[in-house]
Amino acid sequence: MITFVGSKLVAFQFLDQARMFITIGLLIVGLLLLVYRGQLRIVTTTLLVSLITLDVATNLVGSLQDITYQDYADYINYTKAVRTATTSVNQKQQSLFRIEKDFLRSDDDSFSSGYAGVGQFNSVIEKNQIDYLRDLGLVTNANAFSNGFPTVVSDSLLGIKYYLTENQAFEEKRQVASFEQLSYRPDFKLYQPVRTVGQINLIRNPYALPFAYLTKKEIKETLRSNTGRMNQEAILQSILPSNTPYFTQLTLPKATLKNFELTAGQKYKTVLPGQTGTVSFTFTPSTDAPYYLSIPHWLVKDDVKIYVNKHQINNSDLASEPKLINVAAAQKTYPIKITFEAKNILDLNELYLYQFNLPQFKVATKRLQQTAPQIRQLSARKLVSSSFHTKSRQILQTQIPVTSYSGRWLVYDHQERIKTTDWNNVMLQVPLKAGTHKLRFVYQQLVYITD
Repeated sequence: MITFVGSKLVAFQFLDQARMFITIGLLIVGLLLLVYRGQLRIVTTTLLVSLITLDVATNLVGSLQDITYQDYADYINYTKAVRTATTSVNQKQQSLFRIEKDFLRSDDDSFSSGYAGVGQFNSVIEKNQIDYLRDLGLVTNANAFSNGFPTVVSDSLLGIKYYLTENQAFEEKRQVASFEQLSYRPDFKLYQPVRTVGQINLIRNPYALPFAYLTKKEIKETLRSNTGRMNQEAILQSILPSNTPYFTQLTLPKATLKNFELTAGQKYKTVLPGQTGTVSFTFTPSTDAPYYLSIPHWLVKDDVKIYVNKHQINNSDLASEPKLINVAAAQKTYPIKITFEAKNILDLNELYLYQFNLPQFKVATKRLQQTAPQIRQLSARKLVSSSFHTKSRQILQTQIPVTSYSGRWLVYDHQERIKTTDWNNVMLQVPLKAGTHKLRFVYQQLVYITD
C-alpha cells in the first residue's frame, strides 16, 4: 500500500514525502511493539498507547494544516476590536437598529461580535430575504448575503444607524487587527462621527429609517431582478413620494483611451492585443450629493480593474446583477476620475452615472423619523411600542422580516389582535385606524406535527 501511494503521490494533494516517512516510521515502530508485546507486556502496552496518541495527534495537526482556517490570533484580535466598538453603542441605545462595517472578515461577523448586522451565512435562511437584498443591489448567493455595494438608500431602508470604519490614523506599530475593505464609500462624509475606539471609527447615519415608521399607504411595488437602482427608486417613491426622481442619470463624459479603441457602442478593444489598456472618464460634481456608477455584472475583478481617483474598487462579487458604486460625495468642484483597466476587450455598455437628490432625501427621511413610535424589545419574542396617535388611516412599516415556515409575528393594539400584511413578501406591515395606539408584537413559533 505504501509503495502504491508513494508512486501516485502527486494524485494525493494532502500528502508529501515528509508525511509518508512519518507514516512509515509509525508503522514500523507499531509492528515492532506488537512483535515483542508478549515479552514486555507492561512496557509495550504503555508504548503502544503513547504511539497511538502520537499518531492521532500527528494526523490531527497534519489535517488541520491543509484546511484554510484563519490564524487564531487574527480572529481573536479582529473580533475583540469589533465587539468593543459595537458594545459601546449597544449599551447606550434603547431602540432597535442595525450596525454595519465597510470592512469584512466573514458574513457572520455580526454573530461572532454580538451586534445586529446585515451580513449573514445561514443554510436555512429564507429565500424571500435573500431575494430582497439581491434586488436592492447587495451581494448575495444561495445561502448568504453581505452589505456589499451599499448606498445611502439601502443603508436607510435597512435601518443601518451606525457604521464601523477603519481608523487610518491609528499607529501602525500598535495595530493588532487587520481589516479588508469591503466597499469604497465617499458618502460616509455625509454621516456623523461619533467616537473612535482603538483601530475603529464609529459613525452615525442620520438618514437611517427607524425600526418602525408610519406611511400613508402600503408598499405594493413588486421588485424586479437585475434592477437594484430602479428598485431603490421605487421603494423611496412609495414611502417618500416626490415629483422628482431620487436618482437622476447623467451623461458620461468623453472617454480618454490608452491602448484602446472604440469599436461599437461602448465596446472597446486593445490596439496592441495582450497588453493592458485603460479607458477613463473624468467629471466634476456640481453638488455635494452622492454620485453612483452602475456597472454591469461582467466587469469582474479577474477581467477588469476599476479605479476611482487611483483607489481600486472591490469588484470581486458582482454575481449576475449590475451594482452601484459610490464614486463621489461631498466633493463639489473636485475632479473625479474613473478608470477601467483591462486587456483585449472592454465592454462598457450598460455603464451609467447617477446623481442622488440628497436635499429631497434629507427632508423626507427626517419627517419619517420624527413621527415614528419608539419600539423596545422586552424579550427574544416580544416587542412593545410607545403610545402614539394617528389622525387618519396609516401603515406602520417595520424592519421585521416575514418568515414562511419558522414562525410569525402577532400584533396586538391595546390587547386586541389586529391583522397584518407584508410588502413584497419581505417586511411586516401593520395597518392602523385613526386613534391612539400602543402595540405589542409577539413571535409565535410554528410547530409541525407529523404522523
